[in-house]
Amino acid sequence: MRKGIVLFVILAIFALVPMLVKTYVDENIQDEVSVLSKKGVELKILNENGYFSSVRDFELSIKDVEKFAMSMKDISSNLSLFSSLMTSPDFRKFFEKMLFKGSIENSNINYFDDIKVNIYLDKVSDELMKDLAKDKTNPLYIVLEKKLLNFDMNFSNKGVFKTSRLKDIDEKFKSQEGETLDLKILAQSLENHSDKKLKIKTVLDKFFINFMDKQENFEFSFEDFEYNYSGKDDFVADASMTFKNTSVNTDELRFDIADVYSDSKGDVKENKYDVRTVSKISDFKFEDKLSGIKSSLDSFKLDMDILGLDYPSARELMDYYYNSQSNILTINDDKDKLMQYMKDTEKMVSFLVVVLNKGFNIKMNTNLDELSYASDSIKYLNINLDAKIKENNFDMNKTHPLVLLSYLDVKSKIKIDEKGFETLAKFVPPLAMVLSAYAKKENDHMVFDIEFKNGNLSINAKPFALR
Repeated sequence: MRKGIVLFVILAIFALVPMLVKTYVDENIQDEVSVLSKKGVELKILNENGYFSSVRDFELSIKDVEKFAMSMKDISSNLSLFSSLMTSPDFRKFFEKMLFKGSIENSNINYFDDIKVNIYLDKVSDELMKDLAKDKTNPLYIVLEKKLLNFDMNFSNKGVFKTSRLKDIDEKFKSQEGETLDLKILAQSLENHSDKKLKIKTVLDKFFINFMDKQENFEFSFEDFEYNYSGKDDFVADASMTFKNTSVNTDELRFDIADVYSDSKGDVKENKYDVRTVSKISDFKFEDKLSGIKSSLDSFKLDMDILGLDYPSARELMDYYYNSQSNILTINDDKDKLMQYMKDTEKMVSFLVVVLNKGFNIKMNTNLDELSYASDSIKYLNINLDAKIKENNFDMNKTHPLVLLSYLDVKSKIKIDEKGFETLAKFVPPLAMVLSAYAKKENDHMVFDIEFKNGNLSINAKPFALR
């Protein structure tokens, strides 16, 4: 009897668990419906089936472009330009009533399993759909017809985004006029590594596009793209990006870059903002097919630090810049656009003056190896710079901008190989002629120690007259 009761309890629990998990997921979905609605997006569950696992078909559509655009701005200031583009007359008709379809799948047995979502672009605005129906060779028509913009996504059991993967695109399009477009987007994915702050990684194995018509041929590609971002906003963040084998090829030119790398780290302490950046490229080749001239560069590296920026005013300056660009996109009347642009520019200048008044420091080190152009070359060039603007009371309305130079201190060292200096003299004779009088030789290099302080400039300890 006891065994029968225990067995009954186990079976009852086994039967109830799917119902409880399903109810929990349903509640999460309803919460998401409410959140999306406030952002101008409608999520509609069309049907549902399954007991031990549930599959729900859904539609996701942009009902209010204005609300959706505003929600994009809330995510990041960098997206404000994109959100403004969405609401501009030319692009609104593309996003208005845009419709995605897909399915939501979850296990009703294991509460901790991920929620799996498949979503694809099904249609754009009604106006555009009518135009596309007239030309079924249009790439956008084929993208919609074949469901090429198709993503598989994973969310945690609490609805936190974890991963997204775009299904591979390898498609050739051909228009009625004979134009061809070859597009490959392979192994693109996006990962989120935190549910508390934005910490993402996106990778792309290969991107390739080739456009050809009777008059031109354009090809662009790169491989092994990776972008990592971690931070709380556009300023306080760590970001890095790498990609390889970048190539641009047209009828007139071709250039290739083997490796590109960039990294930046931004932080705020006591309302002072510091950002440190590193950028590198290696094995750059360029060919002008019309003239036959070739150039190359083995490597280029730039380290640059901006230190001690006044954070509140720098942030206001950047936000206002984005707003000004948004106004240019959204204001239709040319006269109104010009008036708004003048107001925005005046405001940005006022924020810039505050940034300058507070002072800051720029440190930079640039290294260039083996630059060649036709038969000319620079084997080595290094530029080291330390520039500081001291705190000041500069007023744009009362003082000439050149007065700022009195608050500027600069120390710089330039080192270039002798043959490279001869190349510089060939292409920029006046500059080389002036520098020759101040040059200092170290082994096989020309060296220039430059100092600017209190409005006075010296090169290798020799005064240099600015007038």
